Amino acid sequence: MAQYVSEIGLALAEAGVQLVLFCPQNFEQKDRFRAAGVPIANAAFRDVSNAGLAKRIMRNVRFAAKSVLAEFRLVRPGDVVHFQSLLHLPLGFLFFLAAMLRHGSIVLTVHDPVPHRWRLPRPLNGLERKMLELSYRMADEIIVHNQQGKDLLVRKFHMKTSDISVVPHGRYFCESRQELLFPSFDCFHLLAFGAIRENKGVHLAIQAIQMLDSAAGTPVRLTVAGRPYNAAEQDYWRRCKQLIAAKPENIEVIESYIADDEIGSLLARHHAVILPYTDFHSESGVASLALSHSRPILATSAGGLGELMQQGACGIPIAPANAAGVEHAISAAIRLGPEGLRAMGMKGNEFVRRMRSWDSIASQTTAVYNQVIGKRSRQRFAVAHL
Repeated sequence: MAQYVSEIGLALAEAGVQLVLFCPQNFEQKDRFRAAGVPIANAAFRDVSNAGLAKRIMRNVRFAAKSVLAEFRLVRPGDVVHFQSLLHLPLGFLFFLAAMLRHGSIVLTVHDPVPHRWRLPRPLNGLERKMLELSYRMADEIIVHNQQGKDLLVRKFHMKTSDISVVPHGRYFCESRQELLFPSFDCFHLLAFGAIRENKGVHLAIQAIQMLDSAAGTPVRLTVAGRPYNAAEQDYWRRCKQLIAAKPENIEVIESYIADDEIGSLLARHHAVILPYTDFHSESGVASLALSHSRPILATSAGGLGELMQQGACGIPIAPANAAGVEHAISAAIRLGPEGLRAMGMKGNEFVRRMRSWDSIASQTTAVYNQVIGKRSRQRFAVAHL
């Protein structure tokens, strides 16, 4: 998320949008905005370290109390306030209310229309869904990354199509030509990368590797690189590690946060990225990273992945979304061979360069801002003539 905010924010500034970055004091990408001359307004320090439930709740309350006050002082009438993510509801409503009280317009990017994991206990899922729906309705305009996300908001949350804009995820830059080179194919190296969440199907990739007969043909090696997305995913990751421990051959684990300057070298030693996502409604930043480095993807059709593979001819479908489906996709990749995989990765790179440039994303996002401003102007006109 930090890298996404940086890419789109800097592209908007480059396009001439008068941007102010409002972010936690410890936002890791602030130096890039300073270097570009973008003004920065600090929210409170955001502590996201592991802690018990009571401590996490209290520190979120403190963060919200300090940050909402800072937001209220910052926003001016007529401003467009673009939220890239919200603090856990109901605390997130406070940020919306601050913008509304200051007569700002709200744009909300919904990266994941339906959460991959509900935060409240199962009996309270209905309440949590209603809060989520209310947050969507409080926004003047919603941005999603693919048509599937838009359809989901209309179907599940009864949103008006006119209040939803589709702006795809942008590509990431690969500055080193060395990182684009394809490694030798004595072994098929697959990478499962990013924040570890149950809906990303890491366990399916592990099971598929363990099902493969390494004695028959090209050996396959899987690297799992990342760490649990939050405390709620710790139990899932423990189960994944238990799976690995039962048959650890051909599986490498890098259990740590992968810094931006490490991503290129990590991708450079793998032939493809595997995305066996299951209950997933967002756009995969990992897929964009892979294609930006000319690496094909093995993926389900979840979220926008099916649409991406169809449009970019850049991946091998995983179907069905289970261990057998993953195994079948891996076998198909091996049959395709190094030349076929390399060509598929290059097609993907060309697609994201042509269709997902951050300049294009900034232009589409600016159009959303102008649309919101136009809506607000028409509302004032209508009120004035009642």
